[in-house]
Amino acid sequence: MQPTNNRPPLETSNEASAIANPEEALVNELEEIKRNAIRVLTLRAACYAAKQQYRDELRDGWMLINIASEDPAGYLCVGRRYASQGRHQRALDVFRKGLESVPMSHSDYHCLLQGKMHAQQSL
Repeated sequence: MQPTNNRPPLETSNEASAIANPEEALVNELEEIKRNAIRVLTLRAACYAAKQQYRDELRDGWMLINIASEDPAGYLCVGRRYASQGRHQRALDVFRKGLESVPMSHSDYHCLLQGKMHAQQSL
C-alpha cells in the first residue's frame, strides 16, 4: 500500500536547511537574487554600450547603484560613461560616492580610485 503523505521527499540539503532555519534561507536566497541582478544588469549595460545606447547603459548603471550601493559595478558604469561624454564633474561625483559606499576590501575598489583620479585630471 502506498503512503498517504502527499509531500514530496526533501531533495536537497538546502531544503532541509531551509526548514530548519527559514529566515536564514530567505536571506540567502535574496542575496543570490541580488548577485544575479548585478550580473545581468552589468552585462546588459555593457551590451547597451557596445550598441552605443548610452542612455540605456546609464539607466542600468543607476539601477545597479540603487540595488547594490556597496558594489562598484554601477559606479564604474556610470562614472566611466560620464567621463567618456566629457561630463567630468558628474563622473567625479559618481566615483566619490562609490568610494564612500564600496568597502575598501572590494577587489575593484582600486578601479573607483583610478576613475576618480582620471576625472580630477580632466577637470
